[in-house]
Amino acid sequence: MEIKLQKPSKKLILPGISLAVTIVAILVIAVNLQTQNKLHRVLMATKDIPVGETLNETNTSIQTTNLNPQSYVTQVPKDGKTTQAVLKGQLIPRQSISQIQELRTPIRFNGLQTISEQLSIGDHVDVWATPNDHQNGTGAEVVAFDAIVTKVINTNNMAINQTSVELRINPDYLVGVLEARANGLSIELVLTETLADQP
Repeated sequence: MEIKLQKPSKKLILPGISLAVTIVAILVIAVNLQTQNKLHRVLMATKDIPVGETLNETNTSIQTTNLNPQSYVTQVPKDGKTTQAVLKGQLIPRQSISQIQELRTPIRFNGLQTISEQLSIGDHVDVWATPNDHQNGTGAEVVAFDAIVTKVINTNNMAINQTSVELRINPDYLVGVLEARANGLSIELVLTETLADQP
């Protein structure tokens, strides 16, 4: 006796495939919604934080977000210092924090001529010293390489625009910078190219 197998009806196959696709779509949407609704605590800057500053409760706060917490600092680190400038309102990336204190000396220059608006916190500059007209000298020379800008303050006093700049410099250049200031040399800051500036 020969038994013939009957092919499944298309009327049964098509609804089955449609139902399977619908179930998969619902599961994908549910997983995405669950991921998006899961909030994490991360650290945010409450003010502009320059390079080399220690993170603490006065310059950071905890915020909740659905972003990946592995990319950001989730709590105030012990003795954690910034290796790059962090702007107010920005979440603090993990790679911008170092547990090792950078050996740079803070120094401030007051009464500089107005500097280009391009100069901002975190920029790297070379410090040049130039003799004034009444001073003897061989010309301009660099007294500190690769200083980091930590603060820029522009003031307008009696129609005279001046700028005060705080830097962190390598301690090896400190004596040369102090001598240039003591001798009344004119100080100028020149922006230098960093890896971040390169295309």
